[in-house]
Formats: sequence, C-alpha cells, structure tokens
Amino acid sequence: MNGALKSGPLTANWFNQPLNLDFSTTEGAKAYQVAVNLNGNWQPTRMGVLPSPLNDALSGSVTWNGKVGIDLPYHAGATYNIELNGDLRNVSSHLPSPLNKPAGEAIPVHINADGNLKSFALTGSAGSKNHFKQPLVIKSETDAGSGYLDDGQPDNSATACSTRR
Repeated sequence: MNGALKSGPLTANWFNQPLNLDFSTTEGAKAYQVAVNLNGNWQPTRMGVLPSPLNDALSGSVTWNGKVGIDLPYHAGATYNIELNGDLRNVSSHLPSPLNKPAGEAIPVHINADGNLKSFALTGSAGSKNHFKQPLVIKSETDAGSGYLDDGQPDNSATACSTRR
C-alpha cells in the first residue's frame, strides 16, 4: 500500500527560522489523510514579515508546536485543520497597551484554522483574556468578512473587525 508513509525527524528553514517536523499519511476508506507535526523556537524579529515599527518593538523568542491535519476525500474537496500553540514568556514587547509585556510573563497562545479550499475559520487566544475569531473566504479578491477581538475587559465588549483588500 503506497498510502501509509511515516517520516523520521526532518529539519527545514521557514520564515528565516529553523523548523522541526515529521509527517505521516494514511489511506483510509473515504479519504487520504496527511498529518504533520511541527515545532520551533523562533525569534519573531528574524521572520522578515513584520513591519519595521512592530519588529523594532519586539525582542526574544517563542517556543511553539503545531499540528496540521489534511483530509483528501476520494470524491470531494480537501479539508484541513491547523493548530498552533506557544508561549510568549520569552518575548518582550514595547508596543502600546494591551500588547506591551516584559520578558518572563507567561502568555500562552493558541491559534486554530479549520477550512477547505474555499474558506476557513481562524480562531485563537493569547492568555486567558484575549480571544479572536475570523471567518475568511478564499477568492481572487479577499473579503475576510467580519469577526471579533475580545480584550477580556470587564465591560464584556468586543471589538468588531471587518477586513477587505
């Protein structure tokens, strides 16, 4: 059977950072499945994607791990789930509140994307008080729809977000 593959530990470079990964595949009754495990200890300022003012306000590193699950049904479209977890304990931020923090302060981060080739839902949290949720539609001109950012303040208000390109 060609569908049952399992890699050993692999290393790569992604966003100018070292990446550790492994993968496995399974040929199921209804779908071909791919599972990828990822981890790294990245310095956000070395990624090369942050705007200069943001890059200049950060220092330190983030230890993180992730899992990617892809289902390739034999008679339907692909679906995927991406889960990333990390901790901002070793990151220092000199951004305005509520994004400022000293190194040593633990802030667990969880990001999840569930979707298919047409759309996905992006959800996540940073610490126990900050949460976000954003549905995204994939098309030639991105219309991200609307979502929310909850800062955990006692007034129970959430900031509505709408993004168009």
